[in-house]
Amino acid sequence: MKSFLKIMFAAFLCASVSFAAPQKGTMTDSRDEKTYKTIEIDGQVWMAENLALEITEVNGNPASTNECLILGSNGKRANCKKYGRYYSALAASIACPDGWHLPSDAEFKKLLNYAGNSINLKSKNGWNSYPQPSGNGNDKYGFNAQPSGGCIVAQDGICAYMDEGNYAYFWTSTMQSNPEGAVYAFLGAPHADYGFDVAPQKKGIWMWYPVRCLKN
Repeated sequence: MKSFLKIMFAAFLCASVSFAAPQKGTMTDSRDEKTYKTIEIDGQVWMAENLALEITEVNGNPASTNECLILGSNGKRANCKKYGRYYSALAASIACPDGWHLPSDAEFKKLLNYAGNSINLKSKNGWNSYPQPSGNGNDKYGFNAQPSGGCIVAQDGICAYMDEGNYAYFWTSTMQSNPEGAVYAFLGAPHADYGFDVAPQKKGIWMWYPVRCLKN
């Protein structure tokens, strides 16, 4: 009887671990036929890649970077598959496909609190090294946060990239009174705690960041 109970208990533990394990999948955005990896973590289904949909304009204003190439400090180019596009706050609010949405800060916090440490959400390569150990993560849950940095856009429309290799920024749907003051999440390097901040509100200056969509 004791042996039987031990076997049943072990089976229960295995089933529990299997149930809790992140579930991988894919989704196809019907607007441009791009297919994205997805991952279910703690009941949330996330895109496991940054959105790469090109949005020409919103209300007459530029909405996303036209090109997917970055020339970073390391001299290497990154394409849409790796970093996706960079969106204005206004574009980010409408960027996700049907059945998906731009996550709120509360939804991001649920993910980040479950992960416990940014190292578990960061990609296994691409992050800069520091005096401490490498800034790379272990991508424990398959979220694959890339160090895409952000983009500062001035009135001339030129995108000045920043923080590539150091930070992963993501727009959230939690807006301030000014739509250009949307809150974003970031994962510091090498393994700093994640956090939330407000995009600077300066006349003639706009902050553009990547988008990760969450399934409804």
